[in-house]
Amino acid sequence: MRILFIKNYAYISIIGIYVILILVSMISPYTLEIVYYTLLLMILAQSLNIIMGFAGLYNFGHAAFVGIGAYTFAILVVKGVDPYLSMIIGGLVASFTAFLLGLVVLRLKGPFFAISTLGILEAIRYFIIGTPKITGGAAGFTLFKYLGTSYNPYILVYILLILSVVTTIFLIILSHSSLGYSLKALREDHDAAEASGVNTTRCKIIAFILSAFFPGVAGGVIAFKTFWVMPETIFDISYSIEAILTVLLGGSGTIIGPIIGAMIYNISKSLFMSYFPGFQLIVFGILTIIIILIAPEGVIGLLNNRFKKVRRFLI
Repeated sequence: MRILFIKNYAYISIIGIYVILILVSMISPYTLEIVYYTLLLMILAQSLNIIMGFAGLYNFGHAAFVGIGAYTFAILVVKGVDPYLSMIIGGLVASFTAFLLGLVVLRLKGPFFAISTLGILEAIRYFIIGTPKITGGAAGFTLFKYLGTSYNPYILVYILLILSVVTTIFLIILSHSSLGYSLKALREDHDAAEASGVNTTRCKIIAFILSAFFPGVAGGVIAFKTFWVMPETIFDISYSIEAILTVLLGGSGTIIGPIIGAMIYNISKSLFMSYFPGFQLIVFGILTIIIILIAPEGVIGLLNNRFKKVRRFLI
């Protein structure tokens, strides 16, 4: 009963964060932009948390799923498909790609997997550049004439909000499922998990597929907002790096960690970009190293260890 009571407080705190974001988005166009990028980073970090936080695998190619979703969205929109349906299809295509890639790369462990994901990101980007008849090549797609009349920044922000809420609910369900327990087991000790009967390759492939869907949908939202997709910008490794930093900052393997991490990171990044443009990634790289040394479990772990009264609000 006490555990359920504590979790109810944690769920209320998550709802409170989303309510605050909605209210802040209504203040001005500037705050709307901050909320947009905060929610985008939340989704990337939450989805990465499935494979990184639960399974313990660092995916530096997470940006590839953003790009696949964006290009699927662009190709479908040019062909006259409804843009909102195209976003969902982009997520499904990203998941299918993750399935194909996972059959190979998820047999690798530790740093070998991380390095292979970097290679995948670059390979997909060069494939896009080398197929101009399908993908537009290096020039990409310009989408303004297909989407300009239906563009509404508030709708895009609320799509990201809904997607983040769905991701949060999914993570809560996953953390209490047999798959979630299996992923946590292989994160702690891969060989021991296999010895106890966990099909580690199967679990990792499923986690990889699930983690690809949400950034795939988000890629469509990015394409809708910018009206332009090209390989150099949409397959940007900074999406992966910032998602990893956010997970580490908030608390890897927790539900609320990526949410808190995204808020801290993006709000602070906005301030740094205003006063020290170009140095924000350096500052946050140093900050992440400090957090790993002082609080390896992130901000959530630090709060749990130092302040007992706030534990009930964290999950």
